[in-house]
Amino acid sequence: MQLYTNVPKEMQKSAKLAAILMMVIGALAVILPVYFATLSVMILGVALLACGGLGWLYNRHLSRCGINETSNLMPLIFCLLGLLLLLVPSLTLSVAGLIIGVGLIFSGVMGWLTERRIVNPSFWWQLRHGITALLGLVLILSGATGAAWLIGVLFGLNILIAGANVWLTLASQARMP
Repeated sequence: MQLYTNVPKEMQKSAKLAAILMMVIGALAVILPVYFATLSVMILGVALLACGGLGWLYNRHLSRCGINETSNLMPLIFCLLGLLLLLVPSLTLSVAGLIIGVGLIFSGVMGWLTERRIVNPSFWWQLRHGITALLGLVLILSGATGAAWLIGVLFGLNILIAGANVWLTLASQARMP
């Protein structure tokens, strides 16, 4: 979150409170990343379940109005997917870990191969690409726990830095005349 304008005086206490809450939530997510990642998957499951239920109700309302050209297949898929996310969040985290891991392996291998084509390849760049591929492999092998850890830590760092950014912006704004 980036502040692009000055915060009005009457909103500064609320903005400071929001910044503190963001930093606390971010720090907790970094400390407890698996719980925050699992919670985020479950929140997504609730949202999908709600969307599916509302879609089904909307289609039912349309059929009562004489419009029978709608299908309940998508709302049903949303509901099933939402239930799956709620009941088995580790499956979603495993799939996320697999996708991210494959991406890291691909990025590392392709970067390493590209670096090797250079006349004087940099050892440090080759090492970086090798480490990237190795981290992808570790992420795949760690399964849902590894993905949950990665997602939770990245989410936490993002929120923590955003809260600190808001706080620092408010502090610098207070020093200006």
